[in-house]
Amino acid sequence: MKAREKLVAIIPARGGSKRIKNKNIINFLGRPIISYTIDLLKKTGIFEKIHVSTDSKKICNIVEKNNLEIDFLRPKRLANDKVGVYYVLKYVVEKYKSMNINFKAAALVYPCSPLLRKKDILNSYKLLKKNKYQYPILSISEFSSAPERSLSLEKNNFIKVDNVKKFRARTQDLKKKYFDTGNLVFVPCNKIKQIVKNQNNKPCHKFMPYLLEKKRAIDIDTYEDLRFAEMLYKIDNKI
Repeated sequence: MKAREKLVAIIPARGGSKRIKNKNIINFLGRPIISYTIDLLKKTGIFEKIHVSTDSKKICNIVEKNNLEIDFLRPKRLANDKVGVYYVLKYVVEKYKSMNINFKAAALVYPCSPLLRKKDILNSYKLLKKNKYQYPILSISEFSSAPERSLSLEKNNFIKVDNVKKFRARTQDLKKKYFDTGNLVFVPCNKIKQIVKNQNNKPCHKFMPYLLEKKRAIDIDTYEDLRFAEMLYKIDNKI
């Protein structure tokens, strides 16, 4: 019988947040929001390790209440909002390697992802295996409106059309565009250094897509996003 490939799930959850204070542990329908991600990853049953990468003792305490041990803290140099998440990924995988624990692939699953489902983790992993661990998988979703038809406001508060030619085009004539949902990335560990190297010039270069339904692709950055996500969760779970 073939041995199972070792996988690690990493939840990047630093302590600081600007738009929503303590966003990674904010109350979401009676529970810290990060606990939904922890429970989801446990339910998949595919991870050798589930690691919350944090510099915060407060977050550590909440994680431990979810019966998950944190093997090591994130260093302060990697705990500010200017540090790319793939540097954090690289640190965690290399730290485990120094502990003689090696992984075939790592899943980055963000703490504010209560609308993700078990099938999203498992199907993205299937896609990773299907392409023989050659390319990382990134969760994306289609823009609701064509970004080419964007508007902005001038200093005098009048509306400005950013691209007149595109604005006049019919929506069906415009190419579909997608955005990074900020929920899930599955990365072969032997590709991490190259991804970090590409971040400045070729972010998402040669990533394969995992398409999320729009209702699961809510990026929680504001309190309005938070309330909307709670409403969707209630509908989906018939609460």
